[in-house]
Order: sequence, then structure tokens, then C-alpha cells
Amino acid sequence: MKIAKDKLLAALVEPVRITQSKAGRGVAFLLIGASGGFMEIEANDGDQSCLVRVECEGDLDPTCIQPLRLQAAVAFASESIEIESLDTALAYKSGRRSMRIPKLDGSQFTRMAAQGALLVAPTAEMAKGIRRSKFSAEESSHRYIMKCIRLSGAPTALRIESGNGIDLAYNEAALICSDFDIMVPSAFASSITLALEKPGAEILLAESTVTVKHQFGHYTCKLMEGVYPNMRPIFDQKRREVGMISRDEWVDAFRAVKMVGSDNASVLIDVRLEFSEKECRIVIAGDSDFMQTVDGNFVPQSFRVNGAGFLNCLNGFDEGATIKMSVAEECQATVLEDGDFHLATCQLRN
Repeated sequence: MKIAKDKLLAALVEPVRITQSKAGRGVAFLLIGASGGFMEIEANDGDQSCLVRVECEGDLDPTCIQPLRLQAAVAFASESIEIESLDTALAYKSGRRSMRIPKLDGSQFTRMAAQGALLVAPTAEMAKGIRRSKFSAEESSHRYIMKCIRLSGAPTALRIESGNGIDLAYNEAALICSDFDIMVPSAFASSITLALEKPGAEILLAESTVTVKHQFGHYTCKLMEGVYPNMRPIFDQKRREVGMISRDEWVDAFRAVKMVGSDNASVLIDVRLEFSEKECRIVIAGDSDFMQTVDGNFVPQSFRVNGAGFLNCLNGFDEGATIKMSVAEECQATVLEDGDFHLATCQLRN
């Protein structure tokens, strides 16, 4: 079998990541093979699996190998790679380099069924919503249900939401969808987003798994069970207007404050926002020497926020966005909104 280095190296990224996701507790090897002009690379850790298909020349019998060894060999290859199957190893050759990669016992390799009912949903919009809001889902949260992203659809809407108890985010768009309500573990959010962005992506929903099939293979992961908390009351309660802010200008301002206080790891935690009619002073609480000013039209007021968390929230919005800022008075949360994307972050108490 013969294959281009850059194609194989790109195809290995996701399968190798899956084999390493459980630090050896999963099935830490790849199943590779080639026929009909395509090489297939498959990985499975018991909770998620993927198959990646990439163009090649020639055939290769299905073989299990150690993933990091293959990835390292490909990284140092020349432009083209040749792989031949021997009795106990794969013979690898590229330019003046050659090596043998031992075959592994593949009897324990199992596949997660990449099947289910076809789900009607715009995959590009779903990927965008997950990418926007996934940062607020906390994998280390002591609350099990917060370690996921909730995806729900109705005939006229697609809603994606996540939260960690401090930051809450949801993206709701007026789109035609199937009626569904699932929870994807936050650890798999990046992988399912990448799959949804592939050409020809479509979603298959089974009882306990979701699969994204696309032109170059598929990705499958297990779903979480439980009842997701209702976040809507936070966004529906009475709010006090603050004003419109430039996402990029505010990100730069908070980064500047962070850089100035970089010697102190806790310096960005407690930040006071002091609004006048024409500007906002971003001040590190208790130390007015650290201050950044941004212009705008605001309703005069002041409140404190977790600076690091607030910067993360700003980064969830698209570059160039103009964001509406308000305050949910009952729970004292800062609410940021831009079109379909809504985000709330708890303020620090005075």
C-alpha cells in the first residue's frame, strides 16, 4: 500500500486521540486496512469511536498496531509512505527510512455500532452552536449533569445549551429540525463538532449513542442520561440594561489587564466594571493602579465579575460581534447576547 504523508498524518489525529483518551484503560490500538483505493483507520475506547477514510494506492489486510508508533513514523517520513503486511509486523518504508511496526492482537477490538434513525437537523448550525457554548460545560464539575452539552430540537427551533453553575450559555436558532433532546458528554464536544463540519455530514440517533456520518468516515459516542436543569428562568427574569459592547475591544482590554497583573495568579479573579455614560473603567478590585478604559454608551452603574471567567465568556462570541450587555437583577448575573447566542455569568457579591 502507498499513501501520501500529509494525508495519513491528518487522518491519524482523531483516531490517535481516542486511543489515548483513557490513558491505557481503553483499547489503545488502531485497526487499519486498505482496499478499493481507500485506507481506513479505526479507533474505539468503549465510549467513543471513529473511522477515518483516506485515499491510497493498493491494499492492506486489516491489522491492529500501536498508534503512537505509527504516528511518530509518519511524522518523520518523506512525501510518500509504503506499508506492507508481514507475518508479525507491518513493514514501513519512506525514502531512506524503514522500520517494522509489530502487529497487535486484535481479538479485543470491538466496534460501536454506527447506526440509528436519521435526525433532521442542520449540521453546520449545530456545530456552530456547540463550538460557541461548549466552554461553559465543566468536565471536572462535581455535578454529573453539568459535564455535558444539551442538544434539543423542535419543528421550528434548534437549541444548544451548557453550564457549569457559574456560566450558562445557550444558542437557539429558528431552524427546521426533528423533535429530539439529548445530552453529549462535554469531553466529546470537540470531536462531534469536527465531525459535524465534515462534507456530507448527517446525524444518526440510537437509544444510547449518536453518530455523525460524513464523506470521510464517521464518529460515534455514548450519550448521557438524566434531566438537564432548566436555565431559562435566568434569561427570562427582569433585567437592567447596561449597553452595547464591542467583543474585540473588550477582549483586548481584559487581556491587557491580565498581562499587567501576570505576576499574581489571582489578580484577574476580582474585577470591577465601573460604567459612566461614555466609558467603562475595568479595574482590578482593590488596586486602582491596574485599570483599562473602553469607550461606549452605557447606563451608569458598577458591579464586580470574575475576570478570568468573563474573558472566557467574551471569547465564546464571534470575532467582530457587537454584544448587548444587561444584568439579571434577581440573581445578579451579567447577561451577554448576540443574535442567537445568549450567555449569563454570575457576578461577585459586594
